[in-house]
Order: sequence, then C-alpha cells, then structure tokens
Amino acid sequence: MSDARDLYIFGTGGHARELAWIAQEAGWCVAGFLSPAPTAGERLGAVEIFPEDNISDLPDHSCAVIGIGEPAIRRKVAERWGACVTWVTLCHPTATVARDAVLGSGTVLFPQTVVGPCVRIGQHAVVNTGASVSHDGEVGDYALLGPGVRLAGHVSVGAGAYIGCGAVTRGGHPHAPLQIGCDAVVGAGAAVVKDVSPRSRVVGVPARPMRT
Repeated sequence: MSDARDLYIFGTGGHARELAWIAQEAGWCVAGFLSPAPTAGERLGAVEIFPEDNISDLPDHSCAVIGIGEPAIRRKVAERWGACVTWVTLCHPTATVARDAVLGSGTVLFPQTVVGPCVRIGQHAVVNTGASVSHDGEVGDYALLGPGVRLAGHVSVGAGAYIGCGAVTRGGHPHAPLQIGCDAVVGAGAAVVKDVSPRSRVVGVPARPMRT
C-alpha cells in the first residue's frame, strides 16, 4: 500500500504537467487537476480534471499547488482559492536547500535548483530547472525564475517578477542589495548589473530597458 498523500494541481498546461512529474518524484500522488471549465470526464494522461468551482466537493483543505507559469494568474488563483485548500511547498528530490533558507507555502523548486544560506523565498514562487539563488537573496511572492537563472548573493527579486531563462545578475551588498522590482520582466539571457525598476522590462548584456 502506498503512503503517498494526495495532491491537486491548478492548471492543465505544460507547467502543470511538469509539477505533476515533480510531485510524483517527491512522493505525492496527483489526485486531480483543477481547471475553470473542463469537459465532463476530461483527463490529463491518467489523471482526472475537475472544475475549479466544484472544489468544495474535494476533501476539506486538500493539499494543492498552482501549476501555472504566469505570475499574475498564479496570484489570482491563490487569492481566490486559498481558503479552500492547503498550499504545499513542492521540492524535487535533486533540489539543494540550505538549512537556514526559508521557503513559502505554494513555492516549487524544480530539479537541480540551489537555494543558498539565508535565502528567503516567498509564497507561490517558482525556481525552475537548474536555477540558483545565492546567499542572502530574496525572491518575492509569485515570482518566477526561469531555467538556468543565476542570482548572485544579496539580490532581491520583487513579488510577481519574471526572470527569463539563463539570465544572470551581479552580486549586491549587505546594505545595498541588487533590486529587481515587483512585476518586472528580465529577458532570457540578460545580464543584470544594476537595479531594475518595478514593472519595467529589460533585455540584453548588460540588461537595458526595452524600447517601446
């Protein structure tokens, strides 16, 4: 008999499928996906898709995680359904986390991620495959670090920020961390060497604001 606990995943796209794989690797049993309007009997692989509006039919405070990449949508799902489920922190077995690091509920660490000493990661954040957050860093709620992102020490990423694949940063200082603002977007492969303003978009090496 399996001792795996049931887990429900909001979303049915590629990100949700990856979370299902991570969950299974971490010893969870994916009991269902949750979607706004699935057709009757719809399944994703062997797993049933349930309507979000029927969440009250699930066991009380079922364990759940949000399998949606877009930070703004993740925020909306968390705010709408947070009182109905228990958000879990999901870590692939190959993720490496320092003992004094703090991970918020609903956050997901993909394979081969590294979270260093004195790092704080908020709720419902995503640290994708091979990304690393060095010592004394901070990643805000709903932020997403794409595959291969490298945050040097003393870097602060604001809530809802999106850091594209392979982007890197210089290190900050204990009393002056490098700041990537809330809801900012850093393009894939960018090299961030100075602060990024909230809600701005930067690309390139070194990273500069996108032309409009």
